[in-house]
Amino acid sequence: MGEIDKIRDGFLGAVKLAVHRHFLFPTNISSKCRVCSIERLEPTKVLTCNQCEFSLHEDCIEITRP
Repeated sequence: MGEIDKIRDGFLGAVKLAVHRHFLFPTNISSKCRVCSIERLEPTKVLTCNQCEFSLHEDCIEITRP
């Protein structure tokens, strides 16, 4: 199962990735991605941490894999 599949299977879409210590939740809110450093203004699938200000574009997940 790939990282994207885990996002869709988790509780309320929550996923735990190695790149961040908290659970991440999917949203379409525009925010600056910690991987690519781009803030997309159009609706984009983003994973956001509810406990801190960490955001990650769903299509940047593959970049974080070693």
